[in-house]
Amino acid sequence: MTNGLPPRGPAPQAGRPRMTLQGRLMITIFAIVAAIMLVISLVTGVVLSNVLNGQADARANEALTNLKNEFGIGMLDGTAKDQLQAAQAAPGTLLVIVSPFTGTTGAVVGTDYERYALNESQMERILEATKTSASSPLTTVTIPGIGGFRVGAIAPRGSGETIGVFGLSTAGESATLRQMLWAIGFATIGGMLLLGIATSAVIRSGLRPLRSVAHTAQRVAQQRLDQGDVSIAERVPPALADPGTEVGQVGSALNTLLDHVEDSLSARQRNEETMRAFVADASHELRTPLSSIRGYSELSLRDGTLRETSRQSLQRIEAQSQRMTGLVEDLLLLARLDEGKELVYDMVDVNQLVVDAVADQAIAGMEHDWGADVG
Repeated sequence: MTNGLPPRGPAPQAGRPRMTLQGRLMITIFAIVAAIMLVISLVTGVVLSNVLNGQADARANEALTNLKNEFGIGMLDGTAKDQLQAAQAAPGTLLVIVSPFTGTTGAVVGTDYERYALNESQMERILEATKTSASSPLTTVTIPGIGGFRVGAIAPRGSGETIGVFGLSTAGESATLRQMLWAIGFATIGGMLLLGIATSAVIRSGLRPLRSVAHTAQRVAQQRLDQGDVSIAERVPPALADPGTEVGQVGSALNTLLDHVEDSLSARQRNEETMRAFVADASHELRTPLSSIRGYSELSLRDGTLRETSRQSLQRIEAQSQRMTGLVEDLLLLARLDEGKELVYDMVDVNQLVVDAVADQAIAGMEHDWGADVG
């Protein structure tokens, strides 16, 4: 069965955490900005890596050309360490020579200008990297214990035979890329913190009028509106009820609603007062004719010449008048109670009531002797 009211939605779960509008806005903005910064960081890293690799390739090609033209690199000129020593190569230069006379030798120039020989596993890794990168003259290889290098195969002019591998360290480029990524990371974190503070301040300022509207509604909800003459003095301040803004439209609508509710409650109170006055007046006015009906009925019943049917009718009239008198008295009592007048309880001298009643009856029936025995 329905009571004519619209169905209510499911009751909110008490234990379920609910996020505020400010929290949802903050999370949404942070997620969008974080995604944008992540994309920017990735694109910047890829572009910077390509630029640094291009610079490393240019340096490697230039260094290889200088070594070939000025000092020459060949299978007959000794080990890789000897050829790097003769060429006075710069730090970070790597050379692997494949010679039928000296075998496969490799060396790298350290930051202290010392030449350090490579072991077999390191040289195998370098040669394998150059074989698998036939589509590109230079490739990047990471050598355990040494670091990353841009390396390329060395072959005599007009010959497809590889006599060695030449390379330059990418430590400088890697350091530059690492510093740039750290800088982007710190800038992103600082920017997110600054964004959080600024966004929180802006959202809090923007939602302040809405909170004022909510507080006004809460104060109105705490008032008793079910009885008495109700006056709703709470209103949204005019500065926050500007129809030109979204929050102002809510505040203006709430003020209009409160005006209508106050008018409705005033009309209800006036109707109740009118009905209460009508019931009280009607009850008071009905007491007199009912008393007259009852008195005439009692007087007529004293006539000894009445027939039995007439006597029964008069008794019936007297009983109904007594019943009607009781109903009128109840209505009058309810009207007085509804006016807010509380019942007053006090001590009553019953002896005095009895004496007064007997005195009144003695005047009304002087043909009888009246008396009272009170203790």
